[in-house]
Amino acid sequence: MTMSNSRALVIATLALASVVNAQTMTLAQAHALALKNNIPLQEARQTWLTNQYDQNIAWSYLLPQATNATELQRNKTVFDGYSNVNETTRFYNLRDLNLTLTQELFNMNSYYLYSQASQKATQDLLIYQRALQKLTLTISEQYFDLTLAIDDYHFLIAEEKETLQRLEDIKNQLNYGAMTKSQLLEVQAQAQRVHADIIEAKQAVQNKKDVLSDSIGEANYQKIMVLGTKPRTLSLTIPRLQHWINDTEANNLTLKIMGSGVLQAHYSQQAAQSNYLPTLSFNTTYHNYDFSSQSVKIEGSGTPQTWLTRRGYDTLQGSIKLSLPLMDGGKRYYDNKKASANVRLTEVNAKNSQQDIMRHLKKLYRALKHGSELIATKQAALKSSSEMSRISQVSLQAGAVTVLEALENIKNVRNDQKNLAIAQYDYLYNLIEILIQAGIISPKDISDIDRDLNQEILIPE
Repeated sequence: MTMSNSRALVIATLALASVVNAQTMTLAQAHALALKNNIPLQEARQTWLTNQYDQNIAWSYLLPQATNATELQRNKTVFDGYSNVNETTRFYNLRDLNLTLTQELFNMNSYYLYSQASQKATQDLLIYQRALQKLTLTISEQYFDLTLAIDDYHFLIAEEKETLQRLEDIKNQLNYGAMTKSQLLEVQAQAQRVHADIIEAKQAVQNKKDVLSDSIGEANYQKIMVLGTKPRTLSLTIPRLQHWINDTEANNLTLKIMGSGVLQAHYSQQAAQSNYLPTLSFNTTYHNYDFSSQSVKIEGSGTPQTWLTRRGYDTLQGSIKLSLPLMDGGKRYYDNKKASANVRLTEVNAKNSQQDIMRHLKKLYRALKHGSELIATKQAALKSSSEMSRISQVSLQAGAVTVLEALENIKNVRNDQKNLAIAQYDYLYNLIEILIQAGIISPKDISDIDRDLNQEILIPE
Protein backbone atom coordinates (compact mmCIF):
# COMPACT_ATOMS: atom_id res chain seq x y z
CA MET A 1 0.00 0.00 0.00
CA THR A 2 1.40 3.42 -0.99
CA MET A 3 1.59 6.34 1.43
CA SER A 4 -1.06 8.19 -0.59
CA ASN A 5 -3.51 5.31 -0.24
CA SER A 6 -2.62 5.02 3.45
CA ARG A 7 -3.45 8.68 3.97
CA ALA A 8 -6.80 8.26 2.20
CA LEU A 9 -7.57 5.23 4.40
CA VAL A 10 -6.69 7.15 7.59
CA ILE A 11 -8.88 10.08 6.56
CA ALA A 12 -11.81 7.81 5.73
CA THR A 13 -11.46 5.93 9.03
CA LEU A 14 -11.32 9.14 11.05
CA ALA A 15 -14.32 10.55 9.18
CA LEU A 16 -16.41 7.44 9.97
CA ALA A 17 -15.39 7.60 13.63
CA SER A 18 -16.16 11.32 13.97
CA VAL A 19 -19.27 12.76 15.56
CA VAL A 20 -22.15 12.92 13.10
CA ASN A 21 -23.02 16.53 13.90
CA ALA A 22 -19.42 17.77 14.03
CA GLN A 23 -19.26 21.30 12.65
CA THR A 24 -17.14 21.90 9.56
CA MET A 25 -15.34 25.20 9.04
CA THR A 26 -14.72 26.31 5.46
CA LEU A 27 -12.39 29.09 4.34
CA ALA A 28 -15.32 31.27 3.28
CA GLN A 29 -17.04 30.75 6.65
CA ALA A 30 -13.84 31.57 8.52
CA HIS A 31 -13.46 34.75 6.50
CA ALA A 32 -17.09 35.79 7.15
CA LEU A 33 -16.73 35.17 10.90
CA ALA A 34 -13.49 37.16 10.99
CA LEU A 35 -15.19 40.16 9.34
CA LYS A 36 -17.70 40.07 12.19
CA ASN A 37 -15.58 39.14 15.20
CA ASN A 38 -11.92 39.92 14.52
CA ILE A 39 -10.67 42.27 17.26
CA PRO A 40 -7.89 44.08 15.27
CA LEU A 41 -10.40 44.74 12.47
CA GLN A 42 -12.92 46.17 14.95
CA GLU A 43 -10.16 48.39 16.33
CA ALA A 44 -9.33 49.69 12.83
CA ARG A 45 -13.02 50.37 12.16
CA GLN A 46 -13.53 52.23 15.44
CA THR A 47 -10.39 54.29 14.74
CA TRP A 48 -11.85 55.31 11.39
CA LEU A 49 -15.25 56.14 12.90
CA THR A 50 -13.64 58.13 15.71
CA ASN A 51 -11.25 60.15 13.56
CA GLN A 52 -13.83 61.07 10.92
CA TYR A 53 -15.17 63.71 13.31
CA ASP A 54 -11.91 65.65 12.91
CA GLN A 55 -13.07 66.73 9.45
CA ASN A 56 -16.30 68.15 10.85
CA ILE A 57 -14.37 69.92 13.61
CA ALA A 58 -12.06 71.54 11.04
CA TRP A 59 -15.06 72.53 8.89
CA SER A 60 -16.72 74.23 11.88
CA TYR A 61 -13.98 76.88 11.93
CA LEU A 62 -15.06 78.04 8.46
CA LEU A 63 -18.69 78.56 9.54
CA PRO A 64 -20.18 81.56 11.40
CA GLN A 65 -19.49 81.61 15.13
CA ALA A 66 -22.19 82.96 17.46
CA THR A 67 -21.91 83.59 21.20
CA ASN A 68 -24.43 84.81 23.73
CA ALA A 69 -23.86 86.33 27.18
CA THR A 70 -26.81 87.29 29.36
CA GLU A 71 -26.62 88.75 32.85
CA LEU A 72 -29.65 89.01 35.12
CA GLN A 73 -29.61 90.79 38.51
CA ARG A 74 -32.17 91.19 41.25
CA ASN A 75 -31.07 93.70 43.86
CA LYS A 76 -32.52 94.39 47.27
CA THR A 77 -31.32 97.10 49.64
CA VAL A 78 -32.63 97.50 53.18
CA PHE A 79 -32.42 100.85 55.05
CA ASP A 80 -32.99 101.00 58.81
CA GLY A 81 -35.65 103.36 60.02
CA TYR A 82 -34.92 106.57 62.06
CA SER A 83 -36.95 107.59 65.10
CA ASN A 84 -40.55 107.22 63.96
CA VAL A 85 -39.71 106.23 60.34
CA ASN A 86 -40.21 102.54 59.53
CA GLU A 87 -37.63 100.29 57.82
CA THR A 88 -37.34 100.97 54.07
CA THR A 89 -36.51 98.33 51.37
CA ARG A 90 -35.49 99.25 47.81
CA PHE A 91 -35.72 96.79 44.86
CA TYR A 92 -34.48 96.98 41.27
CA ASN A 93 -33.77 94.54 38.36
CA LEU A 94 -30.98 94.63 35.76
CA ARG A 95 -30.67 92.64 32.51
CA ASP A 96 -27.64 92.86 30.23
CA LEU A 97 -27.75 90.87 26.95
CA ASN A 98 -24.84 90.51 24.47
CA LEU A 99 -25.10 88.56 21.19
CA THR A 100 -21.99 88.33 18.97
CA LEU A 101 -21.69 86.88 15.45
CA THR A 102 -18.29 86.37 13.79
CA GLN A 103 -17.53 85.12 10.27
CA GLU A 104 -14.05 84.65 8.82
CA LEU A 105 -13.87 86.23 5.38
CA PHE A 106 -10.25 85.43 4.56
CA ASN A 107 -8.16 82.99 6.60
CA MET A 108 -6.13 80.58 4.52
CA ASN A 109 -4.79 78.82 7.59
CA SER A 110 -8.29 77.56 8.49
CA TYR A 111 -8.91 76.52 4.87
CA TYR A 112 -5.72 74.47 4.57
CA LEU A 113 -6.24 72.85 7.96
CA TYR A 114 -9.71 71.80 6.81
CA SER A 115 -8.23 70.39 3.59
CA GLN A 116 -5.68 68.46 5.63
CA ALA A 117 -8.42 67.06 7.89
CA SER A 118 -10.40 65.98 4.81
CA GLN A 119 -7.39 64.08 3.50
CA LYS A 120 -6.89 62.51 6.92
CA ALA A 121 -10.50 61.27 6.90
CA THR A 122 -9.92 59.73 3.46
CA GLN A 123 -6.69 58.15 4.68
CA ASP A 124 -8.40 56.64 7.74
CA LEU A 125 -11.00 55.03 5.49
CA LEU A 126 -8.25 53.62 3.26
CA ILE A 127 -6.47 52.25 6.33
CA TYR A 128 -9.66 50.50 7.41
CA GLN A 129 -10.12 49.06 3.90
CA ARG A 130 -6.51 47.85 3.96
CA ALA A 131 -7.22 46.17 7.30
CA LEU A 132 -10.07 44.32 5.59
CA GLN A 133 -7.69 43.11 2.88
CA LYS A 134 -4.99 42.14 5.36
CA LEU A 135 -7.56 40.19 7.35
CA THR A 136 -8.33 38.13 4.24
CA LEU A 137 -4.63 37.35 3.90
CA THR A 138 -4.23 36.60 7.61
CA ILE A 139 -7.22 34.24 7.77
CA SER A 140 -6.08 32.43 4.62
CA GLU A 141 -2.58 31.99 6.04
CA GLN A 142 -3.90 30.69 9.37
CA TYR A 143 -6.39 28.38 7.65
CA PHE A 144 -3.73 26.93 5.34
CA ASP A 145 -1.27 26.56 8.24
CA LEU A 146 -3.89 24.53 10.10
CA THR A 147 -4.50 22.46 6.98
CA LEU A 148 -0.79 21.72 6.56
CA ALA A 149 -0.47 20.81 10.24
CA ILE A 150 -3.35 18.32 9.94
CA ASP A 151 -1.84 16.90 6.75
CA ASP A 152 1.52 16.49 8.47
CA TYR A 153 -0.20 14.70 11.36
CA HIS A 154 -1.93 12.29 8.98
CA PHE A 155 1.29 11.71 7.02
CA LEU A 156 3.00 10.74 10.27
CA ILE A 157 0.12 8.44 11.23
CA ALA A 158 0.50 6.65 7.89
CA GLU A 159 4.29 6.48 8.32
CA GLU A 160 3.89 5.04 11.80
CA LYS A 161 1.50 2.43 10.48
CA GLU A 162 4.00 1.38 7.81
CA THR A 163 6.83 1.36 10.35
CA LEU A 164 4.89 -0.82 12.80
CA GLN A 165 4.05 -3.18 9.97
CA ARG A 166 7.75 -3.49 9.18
CA LEU A 167 8.38 -4.05 12.89
CA GLU A 168 5.93 -6.97 12.96
CA ASP A 169 7.54 -8.45 9.86
CA ILE A 170 10.98 -8.26 11.46
CA LYS A 171 9.72 -9.89 14.65
CA ASN A 172 8.37 -12.79 12.63
CA GLN A 173 11.57 -13.11 10.60
CA LEU A 174 13.66 -12.87 13.75
CA ASN A 175 12.09 -16.12 14.96
CA TYR A 176 13.34 -17.81 11.81
CA GLY A 177 16.78 -16.19 12.00
CA ALA A 178 16.29 -14.10 8.87
CA MET A 179 16.77 -10.85 10.82
CA THR A 180 19.08 -9.80 13.59
CA LYS A 181 18.30 -8.36 16.98
CA SER A 182 20.07 -5.10 16.05
CA GLN A 183 17.78 -4.65 13.07
CA LEU A 184 14.77 -5.11 15.34
CA LEU A 185 16.07 -2.47 17.73
CA GLU A 186 16.70 -0.06 14.86
CA VAL A 187 13.11 -0.36 13.66
CA GLN A 188 11.77 -0.03 17.22
CA ALA A 189 13.77 3.18 17.64
CA GLN A 190 12.46 4.53 14.35
CA ALA A 191 8.89 3.72 15.40
CA GLN A 192 9.38 5.65 18.65
CA ARG A 193 10.83 8.63 16.77
CA VAL A 194 7.83 8.70 14.46
CA HIS A 195 5.47 8.46 17.44
CA ALA A 196 7.24 11.41 19.10
CA ASP A 197 6.79 13.37 15.88
CA ILE A 198 3.08 12.52 15.97
CA ILE A 199 2.75 13.93 19.50
CA GLU A 200 4.45 17.15 18.45
CA ALA A 201 2.36 17.35 15.27
CA LYS A 202 -0.84 16.97 17.30
CA GLN A 203 0.22 19.82 19.56
CA ALA A 204 0.98 21.94 16.51
CA VAL A 205 -2.51 21.27 15.14
CA GLN A 206 -4.18 22.45 18.34
CA ASN A 207 -1.94 25.52 18.57
CA LYS A 208 -2.76 26.54 14.99
CA LYS A 209 -6.45 25.91 15.58
CA ASP A 210 -6.33 28.25 18.59
CA VAL A 211 -4.72 30.97 16.47
CA LEU A 212 -7.42 30.68 13.80
CA SER A 213 -10.19 30.50 16.41
CA ASP A 214 -9.00 33.71 18.06
CA SER A 215 -8.97 35.50 14.70
CA ILE A 216 -12.49 34.44 13.72
CA GLY A 217 -14.02 34.51 17.21
CA GLU A 218 -15.25 30.93 16.93
CA ALA A 219 -13.79 27.66 18.26
CA ASN A 220 -16.77 25.31 17.88
CA TYR A 221 -15.65 23.31 14.85
CA GLN A 222 -14.11 19.87 14.53
CA LYS A 223 -13.45 19.61 10.79
CA ILE A 224 -12.16 21.80 7.99
CA MET A 225 -12.04 21.52 4.21
CA VAL A 226 -8.82 20.77 2.33
CA LEU A 227 -7.80 20.61 -1.33
CA GLY A 228 -9.56 17.88 -3.26
CA THR A 229 -8.64 16.34 -6.59
CA LYS A 230 -7.88 18.51 -9.64
CA PRO A 231 -8.29 21.95 -8.03
CA ARG A 232 -9.05 24.48 -10.77
CA THR A 233 -7.33 27.35 -8.98
CA LEU A 234 -3.93 25.63 -9.27
CA SER A 235 -4.10 25.71 -13.06
CA LEU A 236 -5.22 29.28 -13.71
CA THR A 237 -3.69 31.33 -16.52
CA ILE A 238 -1.67 34.10 -14.92
CA PRO A 239 -1.74 37.49 -16.74
CA ARG A 240 1.49 39.18 -17.70
CA LEU A 241 3.49 41.15 -15.14
CA GLN A 242 2.61 44.53 -16.64
CA HIS A 243 -1.06 43.79 -15.99
CA TRP A 244 -0.37 43.39 -12.28
CA ILE A 245 1.84 46.48 -12.22
CA ASN A 246 -0.88 48.61 -13.79
CA ASP A 247 -3.52 47.36 -11.36
CA THR A 248 -1.20 47.89 -8.41
CA GLU A 249 -0.36 51.45 -9.39
CA ALA A 250 -4.06 52.24 -9.77
CA ASN A 251 -5.60 50.32 -6.86
CA ASN A 252 -3.04 49.39 -4.21
CA LEU A 253 -4.32 50.74 -0.89
CA THR A 254 -0.89 51.22 0.65
CA LEU A 255 0.11 53.45 -2.26
CA LYS A 256 -3.13 55.41 -1.88
CA ILE A 257 -2.51 55.81 1.85
CA MET A 258 1.01 57.08 1.22
CA GLY A 259 -0.31 59.45 -1.47
CA SER A 260 -2.87 60.81 1.00
CA GLY A 261 -0.06 61.33 3.49
CA VAL A 262 1.88 63.37 0.94
CA LEU A 263 -1.18 65.55 0.28
CA GLN A 264 -1.63 66.10 4.01
CA ALA A 265 2.00 67.17 4.29
CA HIS A 266 1.51 69.68 1.45
CA TYR A 267 -1.61 71.10 3.11
CA SER A 268 0.26 71.36 6.39
CA GLN A 269 3.05 73.23 4.59
CA GLN A 270 0.54 75.61 2.98
CA ALA A 271 -1.11 76.19 6.36
CA ALA A 272 2.26 77.13 7.84
CA GLN A 273 2.99 79.50 4.93
CA SER A 274 -0.45 81.12 5.27
CA ASN A 275 0.49 82.38 8.73
CA TYR A 276 2.38 85.18 6.91
CA LEU A 277 -0.87 86.34 5.28
CA PRO A 278 -3.37 88.79 6.80
CA THR A 279 -6.75 87.54 8.01
CA LEU A 280 -10.08 89.25 7.49
CA SER A 281 -13.18 88.71 9.60
CA PHE A 282 -16.60 90.26 10.04
CA ASN A 283 -17.99 90.89 13.54
CA THR A 284 -21.38 92.12 14.62
CA THR A 285 -22.64 92.62 18.17
CA TYR A 286 -26.11 93.24 19.52
CA HIS A 287 -26.26 94.72 23.04
CA ASN A 288 -29.48 95.09 25.01
CA TYR A 289 -29.35 96.85 28.38
CA ASP A 290 -32.47 97.00 30.52
CA PHE A 291 -32.52 98.75 33.86
CA SER A 292 -36.05 98.11 35.00
CA SER A 293 -38.08 100.31 37.31
CA GLN A 294 -37.14 100.63 40.92
CA SER A 295 -39.57 100.28 43.77
CA VAL A 296 -39.53 101.01 47.45
CA LYS A 297 -41.42 99.47 50.33
CA ILE A 298 -41.82 100.95 53.80
CA GLU A 299 -42.51 98.42 56.51
CA GLY A 300 -46.19 98.19 57.24
CA SER A 301 -47.18 100.21 54.17
CA GLY A 302 -48.45 97.25 52.06
CA THR A 303 -47.27 96.67 48.48
CA PRO A 304 -44.08 98.30 47.14
CA GLN A 305 -44.50 101.61 45.41
CA THR A 306 -42.63 102.59 42.25
CA TRP A 307 -40.66 105.69 42.80
CA LEU A 308 -38.24 105.78 39.81
CA THR A 309 -38.42 104.39 36.28
CA ARG A 310 -35.43 104.05 33.93
CA ARG A 311 -35.66 102.66 30.43
CA GLY A 312 -33.14 100.35 28.79
CA TYR A 313 -31.34 100.80 25.48
CA ASP A 314 -30.25 98.64 22.48
CA THR A 315 -27.08 98.89 20.40
CA LEU A 316 -26.11 97.10 17.17
CA GLN A 317 -22.52 97.26 16.04
CA GLY A 318 -20.73 95.79 13.05
CA SER A 319 -17.09 95.78 12.05
CA ILE A 320 -14.64 94.24 9.62
CA LYS A 321 -11.36 93.30 11.26
CA LEU A 322 -8.08 93.03 9.37
CA SER A 323 -5.19 91.34 11.23
CA LEU A 324 -1.66 91.46 9.89
CA PRO A 325 1.03 89.34 11.64
CA LEU A 326 4.28 91.17 12.25
CA MET A 327 6.66 89.51 14.71
CA ASP A 328 6.42 86.24 16.63
CA GLY A 329 10.03 85.47 17.54
CA GLY A 330 10.64 83.32 14.44
CA LYS A 331 7.91 80.74 15.17
CA ARG A 332 6.31 81.02 11.73
CA TYR A 333 9.69 80.73 10.03
CA TYR A 334 10.57 77.47 11.78
CA ASP A 335 7.04 76.11 11.39
CA ASN A 336 7.39 76.63 7.67
CA LYS A 337 10.83 75.00 7.59
CA LYS A 338 9.56 71.97 9.50
CA ALA A 339 6.50 71.64 7.25
CA SER A 340 8.72 71.75 4.14
CA ALA A 341 11.02 69.09 5.59
CA ASN A 342 7.99 66.95 6.44
CA VAL A 343 6.83 67.13 2.80
CA ARG A 344 10.19 65.81 1.61
CA LEU A 345 10.11 63.06 4.25
CA THR A 346 6.63 61.83 3.27
CA GLU A 347 7.57 61.88 -0.42
CA VAL A 348 10.67 59.76 0.27
CA ASN A 349 8.62 57.33 2.38
CA ALA A 350 6.05 57.06 -0.41
CA LYS A 351 8.74 56.25 -2.97
CA ASN A 352 10.29 53.69 -0.65
CA SER A 353 6.90 52.01 -0.12
CA GLN A 354 6.30 51.93 -3.86
CA GLN A 355 9.66 50.23 -4.44
CA ASP A 356 8.92 47.63 -1.73
CA ILE A 357 5.46 46.93 -3.14
CA MET A 358 6.68 46.56 -6.71
CA ARG A 359 9.57 44.35 -5.66
CA HIS A 360 7.23 42.12 -3.66
CA LEU A 361 4.74 42.11 -6.53
CA LYS A 362 7.39 40.78 -8.92
CA LYS A 363 8.35 38.12 -6.38
CA LEU A 364 4.73 36.99 -6.10
CA TYR A 365 4.36 36.99 -9.87
CA ARG A 366 7.41 34.76 -10.33
CA ALA A 367 6.14 32.43 -7.59
CA LEU A 368 2.79 32.09 -9.37
CA LYS A 369 4.29 31.88 -12.85
CA HIS A 370 6.44 28.91 -11.86
CA GLY A 371 4.07 27.59 -9.20
CA SER A 372 2.24 25.14 -11.47
CA GLU A 373 5.55 23.80 -12.75
CA LEU A 374 6.83 23.45 -9.18
CA ILE A 375 3.69 21.58 -8.12
CA ALA A 376 3.98 19.23 -11.11
CA THR A 377 7.61 18.55 -10.23
CA LYS A 378 6.76 17.73 -6.63
CA GLN A 379 3.93 15.47 -7.80
CA ALA A 380 6.43 13.60 -9.98
CA ALA A 381 8.83 13.36 -7.03
CA LEU A 382 6.04 11.90 -4.86
CA LYS A 383 5.15 9.39 -7.54
CA SER A 384 8.79 8.30 -7.81
CA SER A 385 9.35 8.04 -4.06
CA SER A 386 6.10 6.08 -3.65
CA GLU A 387 7.22 3.63 -6.31
CA MET A 388 10.65 3.41 -4.70
CA SER A 389 9.02 2.67 -1.36
CA ARG A 390 6.96 -0.11 -2.93
CA ILE A 391 10.06 -1.64 -4.54
CA SER A 392 12.03 -1.41 -1.30
CA GLN A 393 9.31 -3.29 0.55
CA VAL A 394 9.55 -6.12 -1.97
CA SER A 395 13.35 -6.03 -1.84
CA LEU A 396 13.24 -6.12 1.94
CA GLN A 397 11.35 -9.39 1.83
CA ALA A 398 14.03 -10.74 -0.48
CA GLY A 399 16.84 -9.40 1.68
CA ALA A 400 18.15 -7.09 -1.03
CA VAL A 401 17.89 -3.96 1.12
CA THR A 402 18.16 -3.28 4.82
CA VAL A 403 15.29 -2.36 7.08
CA LEU A 404 16.67 1.12 7.58
CA GLU A 405 16.79 1.68 3.82
CA ALA A 406 13.13 0.66 3.57
CA LEU A 407 12.17 2.96 6.42
CA GLU A 408 14.14 5.80 4.83
CA ASN A 409 12.11 5.33 1.64
CA ILE A 410 8.91 5.52 3.68
CA LYS A 411 10.14 8.75 5.24
CA ASN A 412 10.99 10.14 1.80
CA VAL A 413 7.41 9.54 0.72
CA ARG A 414 6.11 11.48 3.73
CA ASN A 415 8.50 14.37 3.01
CA ASP A 416 7.42 14.47 -0.64
CA GLN A 417 3.75 14.48 0.37
CA LYS A 418 4.42 17.30 2.79
CA ASN A 419 6.40 19.31 0.23
CA LEU A 420 3.64 18.88 -2.35
CA ALA A 421 1.00 20.12 0.11
CA ILE A 422 3.17 23.10 1.04
CA ALA A 423 3.65 23.99 -2.63
CA GLN A 424 -0.08 23.80 -3.31
CA TYR A 425 -1.15 25.96 -0.39
CA ASP A 426 1.72 28.40 -0.99
CA TYR A 427 0.34 28.84 -4.51
CA LEU A 428 -3.12 29.64 -3.16
CA TYR A 429 -1.68 32.02 -0.57
CA ASN A 430 0.46 33.80 -3.18
CA LEU A 431 -2.58 34.12 -5.44
CA ILE A 432 -4.59 35.79 -2.66
CA GLU A 433 -1.69 38.08 -1.78
CA ILE A 434 -1.06 39.24 -5.36
CA LEU A 435 -4.78 40.02 -5.74
CA ILE A 436 -4.55 42.11 -2.57
CA GLN A 437 -1.39 43.87 -3.76
CA ALA A 438 -3.13 44.69 -7.04
CA GLY A 439 -6.18 45.92 -5.11
CA ILE A 440 -8.60 43.79 -7.12
CA ILE A 441 -9.48 41.01 -4.67
CA SER A 442 -13.19 40.34 -4.18
CA PRO A 443 -15.35 37.92 -2.16
CA LYS A 444 -15.76 35.88 -5.36
CA ASP A 445 -12.03 35.10 -5.35
CA ILE A 446 -12.32 33.59 -1.86
CA SER A 447 -15.43 31.65 -2.95
CA ASP A 448 -13.58 30.25 -5.99
CA ILE A 449 -10.71 29.03 -3.82
CA ASP A 450 -13.19 27.70 -1.26
CA ARG A 451 -14.81 25.54 -3.97
CA ASP A 452 -11.48 23.82 -4.54
CA LEU A 453 -11.34 23.00 -0.82
CA ASN A 454 -13.91 20.24 -1.15
CA GLN A 455 -12.46 17.41 0.90
CA GLU A 456 -13.51 17.22 4.55
CA ILE A 457 -10.92 16.32 7.17
CA LEU A 458 -11.19 15.88 10.92
CA ILE A 459 -9.09 17.98 13.28
CA PRO A 460 -7.33 15.63 15.73
CA GLU A 461 -8.15 16.30 19.35
